[in-house]
Amino acid sequence: MMNGIMQYIPVGYMGSLGIQVGKYYGRPMDIIALQNTDRVHSDLRCPSVAIRKEQAEKRRALFDADLASRMCSCCLVEADDPREEGLRDAVIDLVSLRELLDEEAEEEQNREDPQYVPDYLGANFNAYHWRTIQSDLTKMINSLQAHPWLQHWASADLIRAAAYTERRCTERRGRIDLAVMERTAATLSDLRRSTPKLAWMWSIWRSREDCSLPSPDDEHYERAARMHRPVAEVTSAEPTVTIGVQLPPVRLDSIGLYIGDTLSDWEQDAIAAYKTAADWASGTVTLTAPPVVARELLCPARNLDLAVVAQAGSCSRPQARPEP
Repeated sequence: MMNGIMQYIPVGYMGSLGIQVGKYYGRPMDIIALQNTDRVHSDLRCPSVAIRKEQAEKRRALFDADLASRMCSCCLVEADDPREEGLRDAVIDLVSLRELLDEEAEEEQNREDPQYVPDYLGANFNAYHWRTIQSDLTKMINSLQAHPWLQHWASADLIRAAAYTERRCTERRGRIDLAVMERTAATLSDLRRSTPKLAWMWSIWRSREDCSLPSPDDEHYERAARMHRPVAEVTSAEPTVTIGVQLPPVRLDSIGLYIGDTLSDWEQDAIAAYKTAADWASGTVTLTAPPVVARELLCPARNLDLAVVAQAGSCSRPQARPEP
């Protein structure tokens, strides 16, 4: 027991990830056995147990190789080392990330069928899915800081997550109407709202508990920009501003469930549309954007973690393909 709260090692999840659990042999654990099966569990809430509670027999045991060979993914052993605090959360983060990556791999495989329509072209697809993957990747990176030995088991997943984030961001970039994007930036800049009031509005929205609460941008960012047809990129000679951005984490509740993004739709689209480089693991992105967009992103009331890197130059900008 650490800090007065019992901590547990998720040996079941670790086994499902291929992580060796022999170092935890001899640790005490709760065992729930069911009639007519060798499988063992630790949690009465496990679906396999919940439907057969009347057959469940609970007892204490010491974790060993036999139990490891029969354990369910719900199995836990007691932690006895302060360095193990938070390990359960880190492993669950890795499991969640891998599940998300498996969905991406399935989508990738489906696209090998020439008759398959990519999911991001569907009307119901989450246009900001790149942020979901990026946020899970950054969360996993942060979890690994306290448990660096997990890096060996997570490294391949981290590489995949960065690649899928890049792909999803690029897909989103190709569907953003930049005319709407820049018109919105000009409108927001011309509103002349008091900075203290606007700063308060952004602070309330970014710390919201209700995911349905609209951002201060939403009233002015046309919904048509969310599902624009794919576009081609050309190079524009217009002046630009290069900005470095540190992406903020998404909003989670007290038990780690998703509440909503801390970036507005317009902010996410601005980042996707003008991104020139990214380190997705650290959540840092470089943008090269027109001055009207850069000024709005740099608005002090937004309180975003960004800074001007350079001014002037040109950038590749998505432009609509001519109608056939």
